[in-house]
Amino acid sequence: MNKIFKCLLTGLIILLPACNNDGPEEIEVPEGTVEFYGTMTVTYQGTDYSTDDVNVTAEFDETSSTADLTFNKVKFVPAMPVTIDVTVPDVPYTVSGSNFVFSAASIVPLMAGGIEYPAYTATGIQGTCDGKTLCLSLSFGSFPVTYSGSISQ
Repeated sequence: MNKIFKCLLTGLIILLPACNNDGPEEIEVPEGTVEFYGTMTVTYQGTDYSTDDVNVTAEFDETSSTADLTFNKVKFVPAMPVTIDVTVPDVPYTVSGSNFVFSAASIVPLMAGGIEYPAYTATGIQGTCDGKTLCLSLSFGSFPVTYSGSISQ
């Protein structure tokens, strides 16, 4: 019995150093609105249209693990006569190490103060945010969109 106890104790001592909490730190959910500025690229009729200095805001809701992502004052193609604000509401996220990971199959966007716009349903929503940068890919209707931006200072 004493030999078994010594073997178990030795095994426990050997295993303890392997059990540490030195993994990646979890990211904290930001409070309020986080603003990013970067490049948005829209593919329209086989041509990529890139716009620099596009402002995207993210409002995180820790309770529901969702974020509202708003593309502010954007023109999706140069021929658009006006700019619009488009919000993709309640985008689910998970926390993976030091990143928020966005993923959703389909969400109806909101435009012009909250009016649903199903003709341009956001699909294939994928993205990451490390608190300082935001990278997204999705389609609005049949138009693929990518965005890559950094937090405003």
